[in-house]
Amino acid sequence: MSQPPSEPPPDPFAPPSGTPPQPPTWQDPVWQQPAWHQATYPYAPPPQPPSTTLAIAAFVTAFLCFPAAIVLGIMALVQARQGRAGGRGFAIAALAISGVWVAVVAVVVALGVSGAFDDTNHVSDAVATQVGQCADTDALTPHIVPCYRPHEEEVYWVELLRTGPYPGSDLDMLADEACSAHYADYVGQAYDDSGLDYEWYAPSRDEWRADERRVICVISTDATVGTVRNTAR
Repeated sequence: MSQPPSEPPPDPFAPPSGTPPQPPTWQDPVWQQPAWHQATYPYAPPPQPPSTTLAIAAFVTAFLCFPAAIVLGIMALVQARQGRAGGRGFAIAALAISGVWVAVVAVVVALGVSGAFDDTNHVSDAVATQVGQCADTDALTPHIVPCYRPHEEEVYWVELLRTGPYPGSDLDMLADEACSAHYADYVGQAYDDSGLDYEWYAPSRDEWRADERRVICVISTDATVGTVRNTAR
């Protein structure tokens, strides 16, 4: 005779008999919201480099307009020192280049004041200094020659300028006025109708201080043989 099947043992975790099952609530550990933790990184993101626009502008401007580059370079250095901008190297380079330009301008101005750029030939450079004299200026050693020999210059007028301060930039104008006024009297023909050109020797600043005030007017004869005095009469 067979035995009836035995019943399973009771579930210790089963709710009491007669209690309907309840849905889980948010308070149950199973349904609690997961705790989100802020991720941590071993290295912080690198800071953004400061702007170098002003310093670069100063560097570029130094090659175009150095006075503006000086202003921009100083502003860039001030901002770099305050930590509000970068490009300190560009700013220093801009100021250095601008300083070179300032030195060049100063030298050019000094040379201009001293007359280094004057196109005027000075009296000490003249070979012939008296009216009617001719000079061979193409020779290895320029010298006075008789006018019947080939020569490049013939003196046709000597003007003594008035005393006073050195004329400076007005000297060439005074010399041209004196030489053009006496050209026709010597050649016998107006300058515009003649094929001969004229030049002059005028005193330098040092010569003027030494009381040398002559303007020596010469006709460029281009290896002419014979005088040009009264050749057109």
